[in-house]
Amino acid sequence: MFASLPLAAALLLAAPPPGDGFAVGDPPTVAGRTAERWAADLSDENRIVRNRAVLSLRAFGAAGAPHLAEALRHEDEAMRFWAAEGLGMTPAARAAKEALSALRTMLQEGAVAERLAAAFAVARLGEPERAVPVLVEGLKHPSRGVAVTSADFLARLGAAAAPAADALREAAENHEDYHVRYRSAQALAAVTGSAPTKEQK
Repeated sequence: MFASLPLAAALLLAAPPPGDGFAVGDPPTVAGRTAERWAADLSDENRIVRNRAVLSLRAFGAAGAPHLAEALRHEDEAMRFWAAEGLGMTPAARAAKEALSALRTMLQEGAVAERLAAAFAVARLGEPERAVPVLVEGLKHPSRGVAVTSADFLARLGAAAAPAADALREAAENHEDYHVRYRSAQALAAVTGSAPTKEQK
């Protein structure tokens, strides 16, 4: 899966940011399109079109969550990754809570990147004790992308990822890859509420 993450990252840059074009109205829109119109693109044959759709749906918050839950079953791993991450961004949404069982399954059985996104979502949905160890394990992965993504998700979990502090400190101080050290230091600061040291910046 992480071989395809550069494409997913490019799609993230191409998609409208969460606040771009978002209108509080009836119905709300992102880039001039409703959630239903974006959701229609989830089944498009063009991978760029459907990944742009799943990324855009995250900006709708709870209104986009039912469509993200549907995307968890898509055959495209990148779609499942972004859908899981998006559900983690809207933990109060009913659809996100109803997707918890599917996210738990992804946490155990998904590809590497899927497990990371599922871990973020499961932790945000109230089960950090089940999810944080998966992200801690990700810090040790030989792929820079996996390790950095794990650190990023831990940072976004904040205090809920406190059990990962020792692993983040170890990675921040001793990992051979500068990028992993840097992101681990930033994550450690977010998790513990302390500022990174001069050496960690």
